[in-house]
Amino acid sequence: MRKKWLMIMGTGILAVTFTTAALAASPIKLLVNGLMRRKRWLYSFLLTGALLLSLPAVASARLLVSSPEGTLQAADVIITGTVTAREYGEAERRVTIKVHEVLQGDLQVDELSLAMQKNRVYGWVGFDFPDPGTEIFLLLRGQAGQGYWLARDLNCVAVVEGGRVTSLYQGSNVGINGDRWSREDYVAAYNAFYQAHRSSQEETRESGDRPGIAAGAGTGLPVGQQPANGSLFSRVWRYWRGFWERLMDE
Repeated sequence: MRKKWLMIMGTGILAVTFTTAALAASPIKLLVNGLMRRKRWLYSFLLTGALLLSLPAVASARLLVSSPEGTLQAADVIITGTVTAREYGEAERRVTIKVHEVLQGDLQVDELSLAMQKNRVYGWVGFDFPDPGTEIFLLLRGQAGQGYWLARDLNCVAVVEGGRVTSLYQGSNVGINGDRWSREDYVAAYNAFYQAHRSSQEETRESGDRPGIAAGAGTGLPVGQQPANGSLFSRVWRYWRGFWERLMDE
């Protein structure tokens, strides 16, 4: 009789225990599921934020290129000149150019200094110049007081020989959205531009109306870099200008 009662009591205790555990498990499960859903939303939010924050870095990592005609149109200043000094370091490159002719734009200097910090993705991209003493055809962006940099990341430095643009220096073939341009296409376009604007400048000199070139020095920088004495506003403006140009070229 005693064993029977013990069995009944044990069975009852087990039943109450399992029932209590089952009832307790239901809200715990709901709570756990809720926390997991919240975590998923949190992870999604953090991932989206990280992607948005990385957009400027991704855009700045893209090469800014265009057709030969597009590169000519993008340039604020186009000059010919002679490389007089070239300093290539591990983190920075700097080149000095004696200006011969200003074919496009307003550049009131007789010597121009350009500098570039090494790009973390593409290295030096198109910022490469021939040996001192070489005459070059150069396409630049920028303006006085804010500095100058190459108009595009590729094919902005060409060699001038015998009064003609004869080759790109370390140039590249370019393709954009199915369109393709060879190095020879750039040379042909640049030489045609040079001959047309060189002739007009010679006519101006012959008429005695050649504008004077003031002595001085310009400081040029690549897209995304800042002049040593540039203001914070000008540095921010150049960064976002390059950023939107890359987005528009997509």
